Amino acid sequence: MGALAQMRKILIPAIGTRSDVQPYLALGLGLQRAGHTVTIASHPGMGQWIKSHGLTFASIGPNIHLGNEAEKIRTRAKNKVLGFISLMEFTASIVERCSKDILKLCPGADLMIVTHSFAGRAESDKAGIPFISVTIQPQIIPVVESHQTGINRATSAVIGAVMNSMMVGPYNHIRKQLNLPPIKGSLENMMSGRLNLVPVSPLVVTPDPRWAPQHRMVGYWLLGEPPGWSSPVEIRAFLDAGGPPVAIWLGGSLSGKETIDLLKMFVEATRFAGVRAIIVGSQEAARKIDLPPTVMVSGWIPPSWLLPKCCALVHYAGFTITGAGLRAGIPAVSIPQTVDQDFWAQRIYQLKCGPKAIPYPELSSERVALALIETLRDTQMRQQAQMLGEQIRLESSVRLTAQMIEQAF
Repeated sequence: MGALAQMRKILIPAIGTRSDVQPYLALGLGLQRAGHTVTIASHPGMGQWIKSHGLTFASIGPNIHLGNEAEKIRTRAKNKVLGFISLMEFTASIVERCSKDILKLCPGADLMIVTHSFAGRAESDKAGIPFISVTIQPQIIPVVESHQTGINRATSAVIGAVMNSMMVGPYNHIRKQLNLPPIKGSLENMMSGRLNLVPVSPLVVTPDPRWAPQHRMVGYWLLGEPPGWSSPVEIRAFLDAGGPPVAIWLGGSLSGKETIDLLKMFVEATRFAGVRAIIVGSQEAARKIDLPPTVMVSGWIPPSWLLPKCCALVHYAGFTITGAGLRAGIPAVSIPQTVDQDFWAQRIYQLKCGPKAIPYPELSSERVALALIETLRDTQMRQQAQMLGEQIRLESSVRLTAQMIEQAF
C-alpha cells in the first residue's frame, strides 16, 4: 500500500449537473470507507444532496442550475457538434469561475482528484498537491470501439480537436492567472501521468492495449440511495398499481414551452405503445399539462432504486444514466443530443441492449412508440440487457478504485 494510506484529506472538485457529480460521490464514499477524509467541492445547490450521503461539502463557483443551462444548450443547438462545442465552452467558463474557490480549499489537502471537467488541474499545480485525473469520455483516448460506431474517424477527430481547443486553451488562461506555465500539446497532457481513471465497465468499452499504463479502466462508480432515504409514497403506489413501467429519464427541471412540448410528446408515445411510464424530471412542466393515469412525472429519484423496477429506459444516452441503465439490466431507447452521447447510444445498440438510437432532430411520439414496442417485444434484447447487468453488478468498481489510488500513491 502506498503513501495514501496515511493521507487524511482528499479534495474532489466536481462541477456540472447532478449526473456529472454523481460518480464522484460514489468514489468519495468508497474512499471515506477506506479511512480517508473526503471533501466534495461543488456548486451551492448541490450541498444538501452531497451532505445527505454523509460527505463533507464545500461550495465553489456560481449558484446556478447547471442542469437547466446544459439542457437549454443541447436543445437549442443547430446540430450535435455545435451543441457539444457550446457545452465545452460553457463548462470551461464555469471552471474558471470556480478557480479561486478551489484554490482556497487546497491548504492541507493531500491529494486532488481532478474530475472530467479538469476543475482543480491548475490549482493542484499551484498548491503543489499531487493529483490523479478522471476521463469519462474514453473517445478522447484511443478506444477500439471508436472505429466501429456511428462516430466515424472524422467525427472522432472533431471531438478531439474540440476538446483540445475548448479545454486546453481556457485552462491555460487559468494557469496564466496563477503564474503557471501553459500546458502544451493535446488534451492528454492535461491528464495525470501517474493515474488517469476511466470509470467505465470493460464489459461496455474495451480498453485499447495501446493505452499508456496510467490510463486504467476501473468500472462504473454508481451511487446508491442516501442514508435514511425513503421512496415517495405516490411513486410506490404507482408502481404497485400495474406492471413494471418504462422509465423516461429527462433530467433537469425546465418548464419552458420546449420542455412542455417534449413532455406531451413522450406522454403520447406511451399511449401509442400501450405502456405505463414514470418520467423523471420536468415536474414544473408537468403541472401545465393533463397526465393520464398511466403516466407519472417525478422529480429526481435515485436510479439505483427506480430502474430495477422498470421494464425499459428512455434517455439521452448521457454517461451516468447509460451506466445506471446497463447496471440495472434493462434495455434502453437512446435519443442522443450531442456527439459524446452518440458514442454511448451506439454502444448500447452494439451490445444488443437497445434498438438503434433515435436522432434528436427526428424525435417524435411515433418514433419513440415504435422503438419501445420493438424493445419490449425483443426477448433476446431483454435477456442480453439482463445478463450484462448481472455481470456489471459483480464488479466492485469503487472498492478496487480506492485500492488502486492507494497503491499509486
